[in-house]
Amino acid sequence: MSLVERVFARMAAFYGARFADMWRDVEPADLKRTWAEELAGFTPDEIARGIDGCRTRDWPPTLPEFLRLCRPALDYESAFCEAAEQMYRRQQGEDRWSDAAIYWAATWMGRDVTASPYEPVKGRWKANLDRALQAIRGGELPNEVPPRLQALPAPGATVASAGDARAILRGEA
Repeated sequence: MSLVERVFARMAAFYGARFADMWRDVEPADLKRTWAEELAGFTPDEIARGIDGCRTRDWPPTLPEFLRLCRPALDYESAFCEAAEQMYRRQQGEDRWSDAAIYWAATWMGRDVTASPYEPVKGRWKANLDRALQAIRGGELPNEVPPRLQALPAPGATVASAGDARAILRGEA
């Protein structure tokens, strides 16, 4: 409920009397309870996205409009294109993802993201992206892209002295 209080305070600051007038015929406790119930499964990041979406609106959103601001519908084909580009950029450590779910779906798709056009894999892509979104909302996956790990050198491509190797094995290096 405190989250709803903060959302309402922000809306009041953005819209003033427009926000209060919008709900004047609704019992305040019922209004806040309904918003709290509907926002219960949303992450703080999603609610922040909804509030950010209000910055460019002249009128306060209804509850369904606010829910759509929090969780805008993804364009699956655009998300696939982003995944293909970002997976390539990740190899250089220059990836920038708009949504962690796109990253997770891309990793599950493997090379198909960078090697296949959208049409042949769109069914699998949609299923994986939906699964990633659900896993993030359910707390099974983090809502962030993990940092890129450095690849190990190929076997035989590096040389370490015996002393260095012992230090590495002892965890001192």
